[in-house]
Amino acid sequence: MRSRIMNAVLKTALVAGALFGAGASFAAEVSLRAVPDNNTAAGGAVVWRFVCDAGNAPDTCIQTGEEAPTIRVSSAEGLTINLANELPIPVSIMIPGQLGDTTIRRQGDGRVVTFAAETSGTLDATVPGTGAYSWPTLKAGTYLFQSGTAPQLQVPMGLFGALVVTDPGYPVGVAVDNETLLLFSEIDLVQNGRVAAAASGGAQPTEACVSMNDYEASGMTAIGYPCTIDYDPTYYLVNGESAP
Repeated sequence: MRSRIMNAVLKTALVAGALFGAGASFAAEVSLRAVPDNNTAAGGAVVWRFVCDAGNAPDTCIQTGEEAPTIRVSSAEGLTINLANELPIPVSIMIPGQLGDTTIRRQGDGRVVTFAAETSGTLDATVPGTGAYSWPTLKAGTYLFQSGTAPQLQVPMGLFGALVVTDPGYPVGVAVDNETLLLFSEIDLVQNGRVAAAASGGAQPTEACVSMNDYEASGMTAIGYPCTIDYDPTYYLVNGESAP
């Protein structure tokens, strides 16, 4: 009898310990805002950016000047990104190479509209749309995070950043004096201006687009999302700064 009672107590203790251990795991939290801006290093080009919000833990969301944010977390943690969207159309966040939200929304013809749940936009930046994106486990390495909504338009507009997931063996497995991350990007001055104009009234991208030929024929006044096959970068950037 005593043996049975002790076994029952031991099993209860093991279950309680397992539940406590599961509850003890936690995710790093980072807050970002999606905002309209101008890149002074690219001739004042209209851009959309992810910006580190105030209140993030030190060295978790790093951003200087025109550069995209760098999120730095440990592989021992999960990650939750809280997003406030101050743009006029919905955006989202995905991390290619990390398993997180897999919400996919398609148009009637099967084309993908978004690869992650959308955070609604707003025509009044004082009341942004809000959303949260979570990755329960992370693989060590360096990754890009980006908008998963209409990425053919929103990523060239500037909605991207870097994610560095560290563990004892990554980046190099030994202590280093300095670590530098270089993030290369491009800006098509004309396309960015056209996207911003089309989105200003809250219109959503569809399969329809306005070609460069039609845009020029209209005297560059036609309003509509551009056909990205006409993408022609004007500026080449390293960490948000213009490169030769």
